[in-house]
Amino acid sequence: MSAFCTKSPNAQITDINVIKSKITQLEASNPEMLHLTNGHDLVNTFANYFKSVSGINGVSDENIASILRVSFNKQQLEKTNLFTELEMWCNNNNTKIFE
Repeated sequence: MSAFCTKSPNAQITDINVIKSKITQLEASNPEMLHLTNGHDLVNTFANYFKSVSGINGVSDENIASILRVSFNKQQLEKTNLFTELEMWCNNNNTKIFE
């Protein structure tokens, strides 16, 4: 994991023990693990992980993002809280974002 920390040009903390400690603190204060990262960071981490495990340099965050987008269809989206909240927002704001 420390290899991932040093590859990010924007990393402010690269010590793995400090990172683990901060994650533990976040878990204690907010047990919702989905709030720890955004999608782009997660996709980038997946790409770096797959490159390091497989040794294939052709894996990119763009590849991973594209695969995830096509593997998630509208019916699956409609089952999520995100969709429900967006639909409520659209209704309250007289806006339509889904066809």
